[in-house]
Amino acid sequence: MKNIRVILGCTIPVNNQNVYYDIKMKGLTKEYLGEMEIEKREYEQPFYVDQYNRIIESLKGFREMEYLMELNSFYIVEYFDEDMTQDILWFADILKAFLFFKNGIVAAGLNFLIKSSFAKGIEFMKNICDFKLLDNIFAEFLFGNSIKNKEPKIAEFISMLSEKNPKEIYIPNNGEFFIHPAGLYYENRVFNLDYLKIGSGVIAEWENNNTNDPNAVRLWTEKGIDLGYVPRCIASTLAFHIKRGAKYSGVVAAILPKVYNDDMRLTIKLSGSY
Repeated sequence: MKNIRVILGCTIPVNNQNVYYDIKMKGLTKEYLGEMEIEKREYEQPFYVDQYNRIIESLKGFREMEYLMELNSFYIVEYFDEDMTQDILWFADILKAFLFFKNGIVAAGLNFLIKSSFAKGIEFMKNICDFKLLDNIFAEFLFGNSIKNKEPKIAEFISMLSEKNPKEIYIPNNGEFFIHPAGLYYENRVFNLDYLKIGSGVIAEWENNNTNDPNAVRLWTEKGIDLGYVPRCIASTLAFHIKRGAKYSGVVAAILPKVYNDDMRLTIKLSGSY
């Protein structure tokens, strides 16, 4: 049985958290993830390039690796059988997806997962993520704006896995969730991203006079800067509860550089309460 070692350095600025994962895996193939033994510990500092390079220098096997500058995070896969290279290459996209998911950047993570293997990716996430984040991943695929071509097979796979509707993550008093605002490319809103900071406060406001969408929910910073809208299929749930007295607010969780599609560049972490 072939063994590999996976090292993940995950910087999560919105939570002021830096998590290091050392994972030993037995039997990885395209059909089988194998057994996983996970060690996890937290660091005080983000994972900068110099630390990444020091870890690489300490390894002796073949390596598939990447430092994601936009996340200050990295993955390294160490293996000792060159015949495993093709199996490792598809698995690397799952590891990238995980690093984006942990930062709440669900759209970018989904793109990597769909490119690799959605089913195997979710199997990996179930071993290493909490169930709330899994529900958020499912909800973004089904109801968010970021995935334009929603493959029916993936939607069917999600319905088989989910005992409850993933959309329930958006109801009040149910913890935090991540969304990607819609409409950033209208009215030059995308230029506001250049001035945002992670952790900046965000307010969600129902637009009861919106003639195009009576459930429209607008997103603003606490200084009144326009961040677009909650995606329509998600906004209907938020608006239902706002009309009944709930309030939603949150923070800027992540901002990706301009090379990414506008629909996934900004991540907002929200929660609602009555």
